[in-house]
Amino acid sequence: MVFVLGLSLFVAFQAFNDDTSSVSENHNGAESLTPADDGYWDRTIDVDDINTLRDSAGDAPVPSALSDLTSDCYESTSYFGQSDDDGRDAHWVPTVECMFGDDNEFTAQYTENKEAIAAAESMGLQESIVDFSTARGSTIAGYIQDSDLVIVEVLANGEAVIEYLMLFTEDITGFDYDCMQRLVDAGILDSTPGPPFIDA
Repeated sequence: MVFVLGLSLFVAFQAFNDDTSSVSENHNGAESLTPADDGYWDRTIDVDDINTLRDSAGDAPVPSALSDLTSDCYESTSYFGQSDDDGRDAHWVPTVECMFGDDNEFTAQYTENKEAIAAAESMGLQESIVDFSTARGSTIAGYIQDSDLVIVEVLANGEAVIEYLMLFTEDITGFDYDCMQRLVDAGILDSTPGPPFIDA
């Protein structure tokens, strides 16, 4: 199966450290900001401060782009980009993490961070393991990250990037069709996709 070289987003939970320091200057002294505040999205977060931010995170308003998909969102932070070993920058940025599905088994990560959006656009989202049909003019691609299948969407207005995560399944397509159908029902995808391409 073709692995896409593109935006590599994953939610990597770090081990809690009792000696975690207070929020650093990289947060611009804005640890109390909420997604509705100016400057919330423009921060780059120090890896040492991730647990501090997550400990203080609260519920977040549902982004309008996800309002037909979920009502369960909270403040979070996620890793966007590829590792420095690959010659690309990697950043932890503020996100709104939303859960959906009967048991909240699926995750959508939303950010308006300009660096994350630029990274998604510059990596060439037209390359994908499967052809997606957007229902709202977005640029959409799919790739594999560890045990997850990830759909990355840059909104048509370029104001946000969203990643939808589901576990890789063992059937012929690898996609969780319950998740895919929910994206169709929410007006994100026009239709569920066919099987991904397979390397010969």
